[in-house]
Amino acid sequence: MAAASRQPTRRPRLPSRRAGPVLKDRTPSAFGMFYLAVDDFDSYVATIRPLVNAIKEGTHNGQTLFYFTDPDGYIIGVVQKQEW
Repeated sequence: MAAASRQPTRRPRLPSRRAGPVLKDRTPSAFGMFYLAVDDFDSYVATIRPLVNAIKEGTHNGQTLFYFTDPDGYIIGVVQKQEW
C-alpha cells in the first residue's frame, strides 16, 4: 500500500490593511481598541499628537483621555496611569 501524499496546508488569507475596521464613526468591538496607561499624560500626548490621527479627546469620570488610530485602523486610547 502506497503512503498517502500530504497536500501542503493552506494558510488563511489575511485581510488587506484597507479592510481594517472603520472606527472613527462607530463603536469599536472589544478587540478593536487598546489603552495605554502612561506616567506623564500631557508629555506623551504632546509627543505623539503630530504623528498620529487624533480622533477624540475628552474626559470620563474625571480622567483625561486621548484617542488615535494606528496604521491598521485600530483605536488606541491614552490615559494617565493611576494608583489603585
